[in-house]
Amino acid sequence: GKTVKREEIAMEAIKVQGTPNIYRHHDGALTDMKQVIETQGLKKGLLVTGEASFNVAKPFIDPLELDVMIERYNGECSRVEVDRLKEKAETEAVDYLLAVGGGKVIDVTKATAAAMGLPYLIVPTLASNCAAVTPLSVFYTEDGVFTDHVVFDQAAFMVAVEPGILIHTPADYLRAGIGDTIAKWYEAKPLVAALAHQPIAVKVSQHAAKLCQDVLIANGEAALMDQKAKQITDRFIEVVDT
Repeated sequence: GKTVKREEIAMEAIKVQGTPNIYRHHDGALTDMKQVIETQGLKKGLLVTGEASFNVAKPFIDPLELDVMIERYNGECSRVEVDRLKEKAETEAVDYLLAVGGGKVIDVTKATAAAMGLPYLIVPTLASNCAAVTPLSVFYTEDGVFTDHVVFDQAAFMVAVEPGILIHTPADYLRAGIGDTIAKWYEAKPLVAALAHQPIAVKVSQHAAKLCQDVLIANGEAALMDQKAKQITDRFIEVVDT
């Protein structure tokens, strides 16, 4: 590939993308979400989910009595699926989207909301990745082959994390999230070292990555043990947030 010189890296513009407008992680976070939906004057939503995702979230979603059309996604975040969900949303005349699920459910919902210019909210059912707090979607073909990713200007209006959902999800996903997040520090370090000048946004991001690494090394194993014991502890919540 092309060799990149230090001065070329230094000229690269620093871009800072938004995180969710509201983030809640506690018992009853979904009740907060309903209040936000009502406060914002949102009337009808398209709830995008998967079968396994909705099974675990249903006991927390049903009591909210939201006016939503529930739509199962096809298993991939693809442009074909975005078009299908967009058509559903337009037919139902919804004014917001709600993702209830893991990474691909969240990504396809983000992309659909961006295509329609509608706000979206997220109830993550896995702590396996950063999909819930990043304004981007990773796209695949209908057969599950990676194609590209797209960064959006619009972030989630709200992310509502219910620990009672995540404590019952498979431990492998939490373990994967811990590993993926620890890696961020090591992935970024050589890129930052190549910069002739480190803008404040880069310095802040490096502090965040190091903090994440420290928290996960200190509490990651204990959080996995808490999940296995089905005990919602402060360290479990901290690791999920990290």
